[in-house]
Amino acid sequence: DVYLMFEGHIPIYYVVFEAFEDGTYEVLKATTWIALANHEDLIVEINDEMLAVEVWNNFYIREEDIKKSVFIGQISNRDMEIIKKYKSGLIEELPLPKRGLYAVNPTSYQQLFHKKESEIVEKRKLKIL
Repeated sequence: DVYLMFEGHIPIYYVVFEAFEDGTYEVLKATTWIALANHEDLIVEINDEMLAVEVWNNFYIREEDIKKSVFIGQISNRDMEIIKKYKSGLIEELPLPKRGLYAVNPTSYQQLFHKKESEIVEKRKLKIL
């Protein structure tokens, strides 16, 4: 499932990836800025809107955070399977037609954007909530 929450005035899209018994969830940040997606971002369509799921940019939230979030839509089973296979190492690269540009230069727009995206959820990176 894809949700939208806000940290102050900053919108944060995320995909629920895994639920834990202690009531926390591992989620993957997503963005509508698909032009800045790179090879580690899976491009998905949710209700006629394109999102880049930042498969590398996971963080943790509690169930009450999800309940306060806005439900955007459901990610397809096919896309979720691609994410699971990539994160578990069963595939080394995201499929070419569904990923962003290959960008490894640290000064590229994609890499600078990724740095900012990671900073947005930095305080939620550890599972200790």
